[in-house]
Amino acid sequence: MDAIILSGGVGKRFGEGTPKTFALIAGKPLLYYSLYSFNKFKHTGKIYVVINSACEELALRYKKKYFSGFEKFAGFIPGGLERKDSVYNALSFIKERGGVNYVAIHDGARPFIKPELIEKIYAEAIARKAAAPGIKVVDAIKIVDDDGIIAEHPEKYLARAIQTPQIFDFELIYGAYKNSIESGKIFTDDTELLKGTSTKIKIVEGDDDLLKITFRDDLIKAKKIYGRIKKLWK
Repeated sequence: MDAIILSGGVGKRFGEGTPKTFALIAGKPLLYYSLYSFNKFKHTGKIYVVINSACEELALRYKKKYFSGFEKFAGFIPGGLERKDSVYNALSFIKERGGVNYVAIHDGARPFIKPELIEKIYAEAIARKAAAPGIKVVDAIKIVDDDGIIAEHPEKYLARAIQTPQIFDFELIYGAYKNSIESGKIFTDDTELLKGTSTKIKIVEGDDDLLKITFRDDLIKAKKIYGRIKKLWK
């Protein structure tokens, strides 16, 4: 299994001009923690990090300073205009080099992915060709129409907030991405690309610690999480 870690966003909502995954927690960039876990996972082959090409010089400095100890880290791949373009760039890069059996797609802004959760997702992906982590939602969920009027009342116990990494059969997700890029299909999540196919995607119980860093205040939450689980990165 190869891993793709997305680190191309410059974080407009985060309030910085450089990738938010380069923000430091405990003296190391957010990206370090995802790299650590995937590097430790026994089934990982190569790890590719997708970056904004405008930040390449900074990324190379970080690689030398923080990431040189990760032997499975295979290098940086230029990102695209949007997340979907970045993922497709990475999938195409892997495809051109012969492909792989499975691939994990992970948001670098979710630093605290634990190796044991990767293992659970991977096992389900092997069995079903696709798996992703998700956590139960706390608030009631409503579907509204274009005017903001409630149209549906879905059962809360059936809803999940989806996280990453999402792990797929490589050829399955590569083909789905290729079709979506060529057709201009709009989607919000990698698993959505398999809608309408025969693939039954398994949702594994996710992790509340797998916070996605979106706003600068999220760094405060992340530092508290790190304080509780820092022994995992020793």
